[in-house]
Amino acid sequence: MSRLVVPYSTKVPMARRRWRVLQKAVAHIAARINEDYYRTYMLPLEKYGIKIHHDDVSAAWDRMSRSSTIIRWPSSSRSAGRLNFWRIEAQKDKDFEWFEHKYPGWYNEFGNFYKWYEKLSKPGPHQTILFNQETGYVYPHRCWSCMVPALIREDFCVDEVEGKLYTYCSELCRWTHKVAFASEYEGRATPAMGRFSGRREWEECYHGWDLADCVKDLGFVRNDGKTMISQPHLRFDDKDMWTLDNIRGFKLQSPLTLIRAMSPADRAKHIADYKAGFKNQPGSLAVTVSPGCACRARPGARASLTSVLSVRKVSSDA
Repeated sequence: MSRLVVPYSTKVPMARRRWRVLQKAVAHIAARINEDYYRTYMLPLEKYGIKIHHDDVSAAWDRMSRSSTIIRWPSSSRSAGRLNFWRIEAQKDKDFEWFEHKYPGWYNEFGNFYKWYEKLSKPGPHQTILFNQETGYVYPHRCWSCMVPALIREDFCVDEVEGKLYTYCSELCRWTHKVAFASEYEGRATPAMGRFSGRREWEECYHGWDLADCVKDLGFVRNDGKTMISQPHLRFDDKDMWTLDNIRGFKLQSPLTLIRAMSPADRAKHIADYKAGFKNQPGSLAVTVSPGCACRARPGARASLTSVLSVRKVSSDA
């Protein structure tokens, strides 16, 4: 495939322009972590006798940069887009070509999700991608320590702290909560340490709520009282705008609340399935790739897992 050269201009599709901004933001964050936090703050502490685990700092950044975390973020943010205030359009075939060229294997991993996102961007019954069971998308657990979705699913772990079950995105975050922020550390009381307590996850705060009521409570509604601020497209025609009526009847459920309620056997199976990952289903979208697009789905792709975390549609007479 010939190299695709895309100038930065208003003619560049919004998806790619946003991706470039995201790349620059990640580079900026990397510099801030290395220069401001690690070199300026952490390293000088060594002269006061504080041991800095340099390998952990390097491993943490390497884990995030080499595990496609930054590429997994957009699909996660789009799936929960109705619960925010973003307007994000779907990628098209030219975007698929560009991403596949820069990140070989991208289409096989994410292509079907964005085709579903485009199809479900139009208002209508059962169109909310977060609740649509045909896509195969599995809503992620949230880490109790860093509050970030557990997108590197193979690193997902669960542990019990003071009689309660918690989920974590990695072993280091599990250790941080259970060991580093415990009331005692290596036999010494740590009364000045903070405590990871309270209602830290928004999913738990809105567990059992109707999606429309949740969005209204968050304040993500326009001045007319019904049109949502968040839209899964950049079309400005009134007929294409999502309203609270389009999302009413869907019941939000907290992944943490659900996993705590499982039996030990069901929980063990769920954790194994979650760590194994999932595959977005092609469905009727498998043949929608244009003839000129070099991206193709891999034959024999593994079927997706059924998510027990998915919220369900509630009938009007329930």
